[in-house]
Amino acid sequence: MAETPLALRLAQWVQTFDYDGIPDHVLDLAKFSLLDAIGCAVAAPNYSQSARDILAALDDLPASDQCTVIGWKRRASVDDAVFVNGLRIRALDFNDHMTNDPNDGAKLGSHPSDQMAVGLSVGEWRNSSGRDVLTAMVMGYELDGRMQKIFGRKMAWDHTTGTGLMAPAIAGRLMELNEKQMASALGFGMTHALTPGAVRRGHLSAGKFLADPMVARMGVTLTKLA
Repeated sequence: MAETPLALRLAQWVQTFDYDGIPDHVLDLAKFSLLDAIGCAVAAPNYSQSARDILAALDDLPASDQCTVIGWKRRASVDDAVFVNGLRIRALDFNDHMTNDPNDGAKLGSHPSDQMAVGLSVGEWRNSSGRDVLTAMVMGYELDGRMQKIFGRKMAWDHTTGTGLMAPAIAGRLMELNEKQMASALGFGMTHALTPGAVRRGHLSAGKFLADPMVARMGVTLTKLA
């Protein structure tokens, strides 16, 4: 009997991730990270010239009724909202950081609350409940931690590459994709997510905090195509 393809097994795991199996202290931390991410997004233009410049350049994005953009009076498409909310969350580099595996102390990396932009924007677009958004976010954190452990800290690719799975997994869960659609979304996401490690080495530019929102936005677009 042929083994179930990895993409389908991963899609099944994403779909069956259960809110009732999440420990209370993990839910509390997820809620704290959500509030922290929103606070970072609100504060970003006040303390980052790069954020102000980028937001000014994006000020003429097409209007849409789909999603709220933090700090803007008008709304935007879900894809644009994921991008703008994501760059605002990450711009100050103050949002949560995954440093070590709590089970064995292995060094990890990444700022998983970057993906709060996906949960908030897609959740609003799909009229998801708070419970559903929290479940998708905790699932995304778990997936990100496992991906970072596979990558290791000496990998040539940036940890943003993991967003190629994390963003479609969160978006696909909230969009209620079926198993085959979810597998396709995850495959599409990883195919377009490879980000060289040079994005955050040496003399850094605003490209550092733009990397993850760009991958997340593409991941949501590809999930819609799936």
